[in-house]
Amino acid sequence: MISSHKELTNAVSHELKTPLARLRFGMEMLPSSSDEADKKRYMASMNADIDELDQLALELLTYPFP
Repeated sequence: MISSHKELTNAVSHELKTPLARLRFGMEMLPSSSDEADKKRYMASMNADIDELDQLALELLTYPFP
């Protein structure tokens, strides 16, 4: 059971870190871009990452723990 919990924790950690890293990248790129199209693309990407984090949180809250 401990091993299973550890595997789940590792998987969740990875799933959360990926969109967080993309958000961090977008936030770093946004101020350096002078092109409005690029800014809109970065913002859309960051919004998609936030949606992904919301979905992951919802899935975790509905995950049936023993």
